[in-house]
Amino acid sequence: MDLPYYLLLIIIISAILFFLYQYSSSKRKEYELAIRHKHMLESTIDSLSKDHNNLQSRYDSDAFFAYRKFILLFRKQYKYVAHYFDPSYVKNPEQFYQMIASDVKRETKRVIGYLQSNESSSHLTFIDIINEECNGLIDKIRNDFPCYSQQDIVFIAYLIAGFDCSAISTCLGYSPEVTRTRKCRYKRRLLEYDGPNARLYKMWFDDDSQS
Repeated sequence: MDLPYYLLLIIIISAILFFLYQYSSSKRKEYELAIRHKHMLESTIDSLSKDHNNLQSRYDSDAFFAYRKFILLFRKQYKYVAHYFDPSYVKNPEQFYQMIASDVKRETKRVIGYLQSNESSSHLTFIDIINEECNGLIDKIRNDFPCYSQQDIVFIAYLIAGFDCSAISTCLGYSPEVTRTRKCRYKRRLLEYDGPNARLYKMWFDDDSQS
């Protein structure tokens, strides 16, 4: 009579221990899962924080660059004017006006001749100027669109400078129809780009964002 009683007691205790083990194991798994989720959440937060800092840094850099360019442009226009306030010219207004007219005429001829030149060196110089003035914009386009030839880059440089189709047609020797077609194609591809420089290209090539 005693043996079945002890056997029953052992079975009950074993069942209780098994239940406690299963319960403990389940809770341990839940705890480990919660810890993993916590680590994943912390990692995600850390990654988002780094992305935010990077974006903030890029925004600050772009904003600083834009304002710096404004300062340089602002000073440049007055520096050009100040050039004419030499005492000898101020004392002789007629000579002063003749000098301004002569300078403007000479500089205009030089710029037109330079832009109309078919020499590759003149276009390369123009590209370098645009690239420097626009914080490496040409370099970014070259990297993002390695399929673009030098001829493509020259055309895009004129777009960046704000030349309309008529002026580009004259400078590069394309027909008006070809010029319009190429302009639309370049702008469409640049605006469809969805990489790191998408925002930059939108600012330069989206007419709506410039209005």
